[in-house]
Amino acid sequence: MSHITKVKWPPNKNKILDNVNCPYCGLSIDMPSRDSWDKDHVIGRRFVPRGTIENQWNIQVNAHKLCNNRKSNLEDDISAISIQPDGLGIPHSDDEILVSE
Repeated sequence: MSHITKVKWPPNKNKILDNVNCPYCGLSIDMPSRDSWDKDHVIGRRFVPRGTIENQWNIQVNAHKLCNNRKSNLEDDISAISIQPDGLGIPHSDDEILVSE
């Protein structure tokens, strides 16, 4: 039987993964060449009300810059759709910041 140890992660610290494959395309990342990749916040800032994710827990991964940019462009569309009010104009949340955005 294996032993599992739980680690409590601080609520204001990112969990940084040292992955060598891009999580979006699956291809290998040329780690020595920093020109082709960067760190990506998995939970995009556009998915939450402005300012609420600052100094909060998130996951950072290595990703190709092109893949990260594509994800970023999709975040704009997805967040715009997800924060829209319903068909009657009623917001999905009582969060004042989210409603104002």
